[in-house]
Amino acid sequence: MDDQGKNNKDRVFRSFILTTSVYGGVSILGPLLLLGGGGYLLDKAFYTGRLFFICGVALAFILTNILLYRRAASVTREIVKLSPPPKEMAGDEDSQT
Repeated sequence: MDDQGKNNKDRVFRSFILTTSVYGGVSILGPLLLLGGGGYLLDKAFYTGRLFFICGVALAFILTNILLYRRAASVTREIVKLSPPPKEMAGDEDSQT
């Protein structure tokens, strides 16, 4: 493989890692800040102790797991689609007849 092809593969791999990392961070912090923060504000407005905050954090945990699972499944499908097919092993010709 020439240097340009190797550099291009490295660039694609780095961008893939970066986008996956950013997505992971956003999918964790986004729901936590929105639902947990919203619960905190509702607790302050209605004087309910920590009820809404705890419910918001629990919902954020569930939503985060769903988002990360869907992303992992998507990445796995993409990797399988882009991987080369497995090579035949040396002794496999005899077993196919």
